[in-house]
Amino acid sequence: MKYCVDLSKMAKRAILDSHAVAKKIDDSEYGALCHAIGHAGATVHVETHALGLPFYELTAIAFKYGKKGKD
Repeated sequence: MKYCVDLSKMAKRAILDSHAVAKKIDDSEYGALCHAIGHAGATVHVETHALGLPFYELTAIAFKYGKKGKD
């Protein structure tokens, strides 16, 4: 049981760290990808966080390619 608790704490730390990097990084595309990773990991404790993965991935794509083709 202790192993599960320790593993859970490590996972939570990794999730929080990915969100912290997303806020500090000076690159919107990679910041959005860090948030995507954090939300993917956070899905283990809150199922609705799963929605963050595609939302932040799509945001990263938008930052990468911009509004090309839009007038």
